[in-house]
Amino acid sequence: MSLNYDYIVLLAGRLHPGPIKLLDYGCGAGTIVQKAVDAGMDAYGTDLFYEGGREEEQASQRGLLDSRIFRLGAGGIIPFDDKCFDIVVSNQVFEHIDDFRVPIQEIHRVLRRDGLLINLFPSRDVWREGHIGIPLAHRLPQGSWFRFYFTWALRALGLGYFKEGKPLNEWTQHSLSWIDRWTFYKDMDDIRHAFSGKFTIESYNADWLLFRIGRHPKLAWASGPASAAVMRPVLDYACRKLAGMVFVMRKRSER
Repeated sequence: MSLNYDYIVLLAGRLHPGPIKLLDYGCGAGTIVQKAVDAGMDAYGTDLFYEGGREEEQASQRGLLDSRIFRLGAGGIIPFDDKCFDIVVSNQVFEHIDDFRVPIQEIHRVLRRDGLLINLFPSRDVWREGHIGIPLAHRLPQGSWFRFYFTWALRALGLGYFKEGKPLNEWTQHSLSWIDRWTFYKDMDDIRHAFSGKFTIESYNADWLLFRIGRHPKLAWASGPASAAVMRPVLDYACRKLAGMVFVMRKRSER
């Protein structure tokens, strides 16, 4: 995840040379906000701070809460004026949102003319559920015995996150209940349709994966060959299936 933070800040600087006012939508504890400030950007964050995480407390401990990070307002309103940001970024947030309409409208509202949204999140067709670390857990029918024992078996084989010594049954039940409550994976076509009314959309999947390869101590040597044009579709597919989607979206002018 930390490489995502670095990538987002570097990409923002690449796409918008010069002074940048940046908003991290769904900022959590504020890591991207702090990295962007350290890079010389005027950066802020906003979040709902749902009860499934501890990010609000962590943002407060960093001294960012109520100075650079602010809670979303009632109805999902972003607590900033119209047209005040050059770039909005969002990292692994939109899979936690059931209805995209208000977030898209609000992000569009706070972006300046031709402003950019850098948006990283998985669609339903990603192979591995990234919050609990179990392949296909988000795609199998909720409440089914097959899903429960499939997850249970893979956890027994050593897969899965946040184990904390929990018994298999307890871990499986808790993990599946968590993703059922807090995630809303959508198909790629539905995602593109939701954003296309307010934004033009460009995939940066290959760019993101090349960045990750270049930063990997054992794979950096492959970044040169992998950057060949013929490899772009392969990288795009690998990113979408193994990690998620990376979009750069440009604000459409109001009609």
